[in-house]
Amino acid sequence: MAIKYLTADNGVIRATAIVTPEKNHSGNGAGNFSYSYEFSINGESYIGNSFSHNYQIGDTIHIDYYVNDPSYNSPHNYYER
Repeated sequence: MAIKYLTADNGVIRATAIVTPEKNHSGNGAGNFSYSYEFSINGESYIGNSFSHNYQIGDTIHIDYYVNDPSYNSPHNYYER
């Protein structure tokens, strides 16, 4: 299942995540990056890409994840922009 199809109709849950120091660098070599985030479900940790460099490490953000596989996750409403 592609993450862009996460909707409330197909088992998506909203949760909170914490922005981590891990950076995701774009491939253009210009120094652009976004921060990662981490969240836990039933004692298991998952990470995702915030797609933004505007957060501070430790910030709390809202995310959506697929209930049957939390590794499919994204910032809340990311694909509705």
